Amino acid sequence: MPLPTNVQLENKGYRLLGNTAEIVINPIAGLGVHEDKIKKDPDMIKRVIRASLRSLRLLQANAKDTVKILMAWTHATENDALRSLELAKPGFSKNGMLTDDDLSIEWNFIQQQTKKANVPVSIAHDMTLLREAQRELGM
Repeated sequence: MPLPTNVQLENKGYRLLGNTAEIVINPIAGLGVHEDKIKKDPDMIKRVIRASLRSLRLLQANAKDTVKILMAWTHATENDALRSLELAKPGFSKNGMLTDDDLSIEWNFIQQQTKKANVPVSIAHDMTLLREAQRELGM
C-alpha cells in the first residue's frame, strides 16, 4: 500500500503484516535521464541531483519538517504522516547511491515492460554526476 493509505488502513483496524522497506531493497523514487540530456546539460542534471540529496538529508535529519511536508502533500494528519515516515524511512537511500542489486527489481520490471531481456542492469546507471554532487555537498 502506498503512503499514507497503509497508515489509514491501520487506523481502521487492519494489521500491518510487514514493511517491505525493511525487507526488500526497492527504490521508491529515483531520477531517470536520457543520456543525450546528460551530455547536453550536465549542470542542470547535477542541480536536480543536489536538490534530491538535500531532500534525503532533510528526511533523515529533520522528521518535524518532513512530517509537515508529508501532511501538505498527502493531506494526512500529523500522526498519520509521522507513522508514514516511520514506515518509509528504512527504504530511503542514505546518500542517493544505489547498487546493481538495489536496482535489480525495478530493472526486471522495465525489461518486462519493454520486452527486452538479458540487458545488464549496469548499463542503466551512471553515478558520475551523483558522485560530483555528493562531493560538492560534503557527503
